[in-house]
Amino acid sequence: MNKFAMKDFSDAIEALLRGSTADMRSVTVFCSPLSNCKQRVTATHQGKPDRRNVRNTIVLSYGALNYPQREYLALCKKAKCNPRRLWFKFFGKKKAK
Repeated sequence: MNKFAMKDFSDAIEALLRGSTADMRSVTVFCSPLSNCKQRVTATHQGKPDRRNVRNTIVLSYGALNYPQREYLALCKKAKCNPRRLWFKFFGKKKAK
């Protein structure tokens, strides 16, 4: 059974709720240790937040890393640098007409 620390879940939720911008879509937390990371926790906003939105729905998911995350950690290991523990994704900007 895979073990996830409650700290990983709380870090993901806290980073998403305390995000510096309202355009933050999701936060991915790589579970420790980062040198041999195989698990991740992701917190995602459900729907794009706006002024009218009175609810704040967050979806939590956890499990194995997807391909871009595995590739990122492999590149960091190859370059001998420390990877970031948190990954942020943002909503796209509106295109001006």
